[in-house]
Amino acid sequence: MAFVRVYIGAHFPVDVAAGLLVGAGISVTGFLLLRPVGTRSVGLLSRTWARPLLTAAPAADA
Repeated sequence: MAFVRVYIGAHFPVDVAAGLLVGAGISVTGFLLLRPVGTRSVGLLSRTWARPLLTAAPAADA
């Protein structure tokens, strides 16, 4: 889709490249910041009724 925006003249190639870099940077930063929270949440929820929604592994006590 980025190529099309440049092809039709809606954006310059530098605009598209800058958007790609900004988007990638925000994505990586968000992943690194939220990964511990998600891991902890899944660990806590896997001991509740929500376990079948989070993992296909059988319960440890089964």
